[in-house]
Amino acid sequence: MILSHTESTVFAISLPILIWAVKSRTIKTAMQALGVAFGVILIAGPWYGFVISHHGISPLLSALQTGSQSFWSVLRLINVDIITEEPYLDVLGVIGILGIIFLISKKDYFIPIMLATVYLIQPRSAHTVGNIPLAMASGVFIVDALMPIFHSSSITPNRGNRVLVSILIPYILVNSIYHSYMLSQHHVSTNEQNTMQWVAKNTPANSNFLIITNETDPMCDSTSEWFPYLTKRTNLTTLQGREWLSDKNFNEFIGQRNMLQTCQDLECLNKSIKYFGAPDYIYLSLNSPTNLCQSSNAINKSPNISSVLENSSFYIQVFKSPDAMIFSSR
Repeated sequence: MILSHTESTVFAISLPILIWAVKSRTIKTAMQALGVAFGVILIAGPWYGFVISHHGISPLLSALQTGSQSFWSVLRLINVDIITEEPYLDVLGVIGILGIIFLISKKDYFIPIMLATVYLIQPRSAHTVGNIPLAMASGVFIVDALMPIFHSSSITPNRGNRVLVSILIPYILVNSIYHSYMLSQHHVSTNEQNTMQWVAKNTPANSNFLIITNETDPMCDSTSEWFPYLTKRTNLTTLQGREWLSDKNFNEFIGQRNMLQTCQDLECLNKSIKYFGAPDYIYLSLNSPTNLCQSSNAINKSPNISSVLENSSFYIQVFKSPDAMIFSSR
């Protein structure tokens, strides 16, 4: 993670410091931590040295500035679904938050502080690392809060435990399987893969494309992400990997990319072109599998800009399939 996701270095440094400050605060453990840090540097150092020698320090600095840090970022915890991403009832998230409340009521602040720290230091990646303290809080709540209730109630302990497990475990399992299934549907269709093969065979190797899919959440835009690999062409709006580039502000880039996906006229399109640069081609995905990361089963759900481009005197259609349209400038 430290090698491929530079922002994880922030977690790797700050969380051990937090653990030391809350749980240890001794010279001995501090020296042990420094020894571990030195070992990490020995392992990761050659990679960092190679990157810096070839590209300078700017890619690393750029990546470290994409975390969307803000004092108010901790308020994202109000929507616990951001962490657990459960498709229906957020059972795991609710249990985790109840665990946080339970720990605070017991004046045990370590896990709550860890969860808040994760969101303060690196909000953009916090939904992944945040599962660790949330899971710990869930375990504490189940063992120290729920189980004693069954033991003290009229329900026999064994029966209470069986009821809890027989309801909770199947629900969580089914929810997880369903979520995995829905993720598996978010892929580039066969027709669109064929379109990308056409692009690879019939456009110049140095061509730049502006991709419009109607999916305003870049984390779920499979077409935009797979396009560069499958076509060996440049997508001016690809987000993943943009962290390493310093030519544009990362958060501004996300906003501009999202605006492009909702363009309905040439004025909006031209604003996007001014920001991203003039493309050689405009690629429209007609049947994006998702909309705001939710499955979309619409047929021929053409982007609003498609009819505008078809009737424009500035663009000419060079390719059309059931799942995609491609335009070039006249």
